[in-house]
This record gives sequence, structure tokens and C-alpha cells, in this order.
Amino acid sequence: MARVSKTKKATAKKTTPKKATAKKAKPKKSTGWYDDTMLARETALHEAFGPTSPRDQVILPTDESLYLSCPGFSILRFPRAKDRPFWLYVTHGLSQPARAADAKKGRFIGAEVALATPRSVKWPVAMLELIAGYLLHSPRPLVAHDRLPASDLMEVAPGGALLALADPGVTTVFETPRGTFELRVLVGTTPEESAAARALPGRTGSAVLEEVLRELGIGCVTDRKRACAAGTAAFRAAWRRAEQMLAT
Repeated sequence: MARVSKTKKATAKKTTPKKATAKKAKPKKSTGWYDDTMLARETALHEAFGPTSPRDQVILPTDESLYLSCPGFSILRFPRAKDRPFWLYVTHGLSQPARAADAKKGRFIGAEVALATPRSVKWPVAMLELIAGYLLHSPRPLVAHDRLPASDLMEVAPGGALLALADPGVTTVFETPRGTFELRVLVGTTPEESAAARALPGRTGSAVLEEVLRELGIGCVTDRKRACAAGTAAFRAAWRRAEQMLAT
């Protein structure tokens, strides 16, 4: 079970994973560029998405190896807002630069990952931990229209995937005094929807699928219990329109 910690709008201190608890962080001055970069990122996310839930708290990972690979790593949970009818779970630390020389305004420092859900649920925290662990040791970054296998994600059937969206409908580029980072929002797709995307070359299928999900009202939100859209007349019609649009 993930733990919740009070944030000082910087990094969460490493502690031995236990049951979920909320802790207040002791006020502490910045220790240098690393903490400054964490603070700048968290401030930017708060400005874009509002307060976390619980307010001013972060979710600490249960996987201690994430602390070793990315000190201060945590997950921020943002509730629904007037302009955002879904919950948003965002990693905090994947875009942390390795050197002080890289933590400069205007320099690209990496990307964070997010999942959107129609309601407050527990599974995105564990999923983001798995994705973070993979990305921290991957030789290549996650980019728009990548597809990550997620066999047990969608309840309709095993074999689905997570699609990295190019335009999820939320802020995805953040410029801070300590560098520019991006947000990769992933959405769950069913096995049949993923198969339709794989049938087209390269990332073309992913681009078409993103347009189709947007037209069908699914957008960036992952509802594990939703029915598969592939095979319906609406899906087929939206697919044809998306292919034609992207071909022009």
C-alpha cells in the first residue's frame, strides 16, 4: 500500500515502507540545485493542476529501489477540477536531471508520466511505480504514441496496452527556472483496440487510435471497467475519419 507524506513542495524523505500514513515534513532550507529542481517541478504541477489530494501531500512509493534510482521520487494525486472532470496521478522525479549543469532554464530535462481516472482509485499508484521503474532503466525515453504492454489493466480481457497520448487535453509542457519538462499522459486500451493500432505501420496506428478515443469521448481517461469500443459501428466510422484526416 502506498504511503502519503506531507510535502514541503520539494522532495519526500525516504522512510521504510509501511501502511499508508500522512506525515508532516519538517521545514528545511534548500540544499542546492537538486532540491531546487524538485521544488520547481512541484510548483509548476500545482500551478497547472491545483492542490493535491490530500492537500499538500505526496504519495511515497512502496518500492525502495525507486529511492535509490531517483531520490525524492513520489506521486502526486490531483482531484477533479472545474476544467478537468477526472483525477490525475503524476510521477514526480523522473525528469530530475543528473547534474547541476543540466538544471538550467530553457534546457529540456525529461518527462513525467501520468494516468487519468474517472474517480479516485488505488491502482494508478502501483502502475506508475512499475512504469517509473521501467523507464529509469530503459535506454530510450517514452515518447508520444508509444504503446506499453499492460496485459491485466483492462478488465474486459487480458492483453491491453497503455497508449502515450500526443494531445491529452491537459498541460504537457512545463518551463521552470530549473529546466523544461514534459508530461506523458497514458490511457488504457483494450486488446482489440491495441490490435487495430498495431495493424498500421510505425506509430500511425497509435495516432489514429488517439483520435478515435477522443471522438468517442474516452479521451485520456482510463476506466478499467469500460467496454471495448473496437468492433462497434461508431469505432469503425471514427477510425475511417481519423485515417483520412491524418493522411492529408
